[in-house]
Amino acid sequence: RNRLVVPNVASIRFTMVQLGKPSIKHIDQPWLWGSLSIGWMALIYTLSDMPAKDFDNTRNIVTWLPFANSLVHIGLFMVLSVFVLRTLVLSRLVSEPLIAYLTIFVALTYGVLDEMHQSSIEGRTSEAIDVVSDIFGSALIVVFWLLLKKISSKTQKMVIKEAEDLWPLGQDVLNILDEAVQMAEEVSAPPAERWVARAISDKLIPSLYAARTYIEVGQLSSPEIRLGILSARSEAGKLADTDSRYAPLYSKIRVLAEEADTASRIG
Repeated sequence: RNRLVVPNVASIRFTMVQLGKPSIKHIDQPWLWGSLSIGWMALIYTLSDMPAKDFDNTRNIVTWLPFANSLVHIGLFMVLSVFVLRTLVLSRLVSEPLIAYLTIFVALTYGVLDEMHQSSIEGRTSEAIDVVSDIFGSALIVVFWLLLKKISSKTQKMVIKEAEDLWPLGQDVLNILDEAVQMAEEVSAPPAERWVARAISDKLIPSLYAARTYIEVGQLSSPEIRLGILSARSEAGKLADTDSRYAPLYSKIRVLAEEADTASRIG
């Protein structure tokens, strides 16, 4: 199967655009998420280090909420698991299945240590239900991550299939465009009049090449394609009005415009 080839000028243009955009990759680093993990652990430790009497006002406020203590543990360890999981994903030190187990293991280990520490604080006790809540919060994040990966994988496959389906369509448009360029070069060669040669070399062909750049990179719905082809068709129409010898060139570009319009609607 023929493949569309990205020209150097398109690659350079794409690279320059990308360099001008701020990237989240600059801050989405394992050291940052690792630091957030440690910071969140410190927060949990600080909360566990507080005497029970410091939470009296909070308990009075949430008396209406059932399982308030468990919900707090679930929420705290959900956030911790997000930080830990992202650290493991970006560090790429372990396989993806192991990332899920390690995330829950970190929550389990820190949850047990937290309860052991909490048991030594005035008015606080160590309860197994809290550890269960910690693990449950972590498991929720892991399950959500796995589901997200599954959905992302399906979406990616659909996009790839759609792109593969569009390859032949884009190649057909390119073939017609190349034929139009070749025809334009032939009719502008001597003994063609100088003004005809200049109109073709300075306006018609550059317009087609401008459209070609976007077709080659697969942007079949780009308005630049339509603008370039319409500009070339306008120049060919002027030539055909002055001399019927240029009518085939106009017809070829008109067919090109129709094919490009069809490709843009499908793409």
